[in-house]
Amino acid sequence: DARLQAMTMHKAKGLEFDTVIVPGLGYQLRGDDPSLLLWLERPRAGAYSDLLLAPIREASQQEDPIYSYLKKIEGVKKEHEEARLIYVAATRAKSRLHLIGQVDGNGKNLKPKSRSLLERLWPVVQGEFEKAVQSPHDIQPEAEHAQESQAVIRRFASGWQLPAPTEGLAWKPRAEIAYEAKSPHDEVEFKWATETAKHVGTVVHRWLQAIGEEQKQGWDLNRIETLRPSFKSELESEGVPLEEINAAVERVAKALSQTLEDKRGRWLLGSKREAHCEWRLTGLIEDELVNRVIDRTFVDENGIRWIVDYKTGPHEGGDLEAFLNREQERYRKQLEQYAALMRMLDDRPLKLGLYFPLLGGWREWGV
Repeated sequence: DARLQAMTMHKAKGLEFDTVIVPGLGYQLRGDDPSLLLWLERPRAGAYSDLLLAPIREASQQEDPIYSYLKKIEGVKKEHEEARLIYVAATRAKSRLHLIGQVDGNGKNLKPKSRSLLERLWPVVQGEFEKAVQSPHDIQPEAEHAQESQAVIRRFASGWQLPAPTEGLAWKPRAEIAYEAKSPHDEVEFKWATETAKHVGTVVHRWLQAIGEEQKQGWDLNRIETLRPSFKSELESEGVPLEEINAAVERVAKALSQTLEDKRGRWLLGSKREAHCEWRLTGLIEDELVNRVIDRTFVDENGIRWIVDYKTGPHEGGDLEAFLNREQERYRKQLEQYAALMRMLDDRPLKLGLYFPLLGGWREWGV
């Protein structure tokens, strides 16, 4: 029911909760392995910077003083990052914040472990720990030991029997299904799409997932422009021919930019309750085991669960509205299958949506 969520501090960035519990602050943070190279850019007057660079020492050599200097600077940066991490965790709480940690030493000389997050907080929380150590415990060691030594035996009722196992799931390999009897639940085929168009769709989906998981924070048109080399690298990895790379990069950038500029696109990718991107669901539909991936799902401010699928295909002809209507009918069965899988997990009102990043197009309907 999502009343309790466990996540890393980094994952919690941008979220808020009524109560936040941060355990394990007394544990020592893992140190970084020595870097092969350390470097630092030092700005100077004008448009240029100096580059300070040092390699790791060989086993038989003493450590290079420049490397030692850069290592100390990296250590200071890491301390600032650890402090920022505590700030991120603490500011997720709207009402109550519980910080939990442990220290070494007796009541007179309490000290947190070095390089622990508790060490960063120690100037503020030291008094609380000292008061806790000085307070008498409710349970004395003798009573606690006696309590632990008492064995408890729980017996089954007379005549109890193990319940019969549930009926097994019959699975039929795809190889045994004739082509003519192909399942109606198979994915819609993209016979109309070229290989490059499919690869563009793959990359666009990947970055829409990243934008949605980061709740659109820090994403703007300038960032999209700086990512063009990444788009090119990913498209090359997908196998897009060299002569089509530039056009494919342009299409990826256009799809993402138009989504960020579009009011509907910003609504889809913004902060939402119980949101998931590229969410895999498996279940039985009409006695057949199906496995599907939902591009985007969330619960809106009215308590409605949305299931949204992105369609990255272009439309070169006229009458855009007629094209969007045809696409809605074409993918209706596919999205209603997603809805059937979602019904197994969520009984809230459901709405389905098709979003077309390259066109700014949108179609929605209830089920």
